Amino acid sequence: MHPHLSPAAADALRTALQRARFSTDGVRELLGPAAHAALGRGEVEPAFRATADAGELGVLVRMFLLDAVEPAAAVEAALAPLTPAEAAAAGLLRAADGGWAATLDLRPYGDEERDWWVLSDLDLRRQDREHVTGVGAASLTLAAATVRRPVQTLLDLGTGCGVQALHATRHAGAVTGTDLAPRALAMARATFTLNDLDVELLAGPWLEPVAGRRFDQIVSNPPFVPGPARVDYVYRDSGQGGDDALGALVRALPAHLEPGGVAQLLGSWLHVRDEDWPDRVRS
Repeated sequence: MHPHLSPAAADALRTALQRARFSTDGVRELLGPAAHAALGRGEVEPAFRATADAGELGVLVRMFLLDAVEPAAAVEAALAPLTPAEAAAAGLLRAADGGWAATLDLRPYGDEERDWWVLSDLDLRRQDREHVTGVGAASLTLAAATVRRPVQTLLDLGTGCGVQALHATRHAGAVTGTDLAPRALAMARATFTLNDLDVELLAGPWLEPVAGRRFDQIVSNPPFVPGPARVDYVYRDSGQGGDDALGALVRALPAHLEPGGVAQLLGSWLHVRDEDWPDRVRS
């Protein structure tokens, strides 16, 4: 089931998250430095201990960040005015063992100026072909490296759950996100709806959805594994052999940039025997 968050459900969920202080600062203060650092390493026990008597915020952290089943009454109180049944209909929860469990990862994320909430699939142990990754090292690296200057138009090519587009809404007048995977577009749409942001989303591979259009800025975190010409996981595999897809993208980007425009992306290049690797990138 793809997530589908209506504006009314998003308003209700946003109210609950704000009331509980389910934010980057709120979660960090609740967990404390040691448990927060441990959670970043995938160690959950310190976070369980820190949230044991933390009320509604503790329920939200355990359910959405620690993958715990929480009692029905506690979830109902933590999500009000959104009901658990409404959250389940939106694809966020599932009934489990007399309570409720998350079907998606919902976590606060922010920069130095504001907070958002990001929806993505649960951890990679449950991944399938259209798995949508959340805020990871690659997303953070690209976000930190991206030029932040006022622009009229910005394209996030391969938006995934929408992390780069979230940052772009701070400095771009109009933001467009594209993705090949229907689940990724549904996840990004839910993320933008929850954060009350207007982002144009288009379906299709690479630059096809924006044929004939130009942008002041383009950012992209494309499929990053050079490998065989097949797709096991959409977020990772391009379907073209080696680094052919990335090379084609770099060659195509100038035709979609306004004069003075900038494109920034992450990429992995082959290092071929008897070839100087900078020459391959320059080509």
